[in-house]
Amino acid sequence: MPATSEPHRAGTVVELRLPARLDRVHLARCLVVSVAQTSAAPFDDRRLDDLRLVVSEACTNAVEAQALVDRDGTPGVGRNHRADSILVRCTLLEDGVAIEVVDQGPGLPGPVMAWFEASPIVPPASGFGLYLMRTLADSCEIRSTPVGTTARLCFLGAA
Repeated sequence: MPATSEPHRAGTVVELRLPARLDRVHLARCLVVSVAQTSAAPFDDRRLDDLRLVVSEACTNAVEAQALVDRDGTPGVGRNHRADSILVRCTLLEDGVAIEVVDQGPGLPGPVMAWFEASPIVPPASGFGLYLMRTLADSCEIRSTPVGTTARLCFLGAA
């Protein structure tokens, strides 16, 4: 979706299913930045860089989680498994963009989720990507279950 001089309407949704491979994460960054650039609320270069970094972190986490799924779909019994892919969904908002990155991995470990929900400080070992996501996005919500994780990130443009 190339940037245009005329903004798209809020509520426009663009989805991209990517192979769960690190060498494909750049495609998600391109998609999300292109959608953000069509927002009625403009994004400056620094904010677009934040967006790229956060999307990279969310997609990298999803790819790594997806690698843990048995090829027979074991962790997510009852779900339509696509162990070889992740989903990136961008929704244009009135004042920015919402991004969801979805995997069907085994979910975040309990201690990592507990830290994410309770602590404003950088984690001692793993979880730095989650810290960046929470710090750089205007809002960051992680929903994690044993059958997958969804990271929902909102970025607001300039008023």
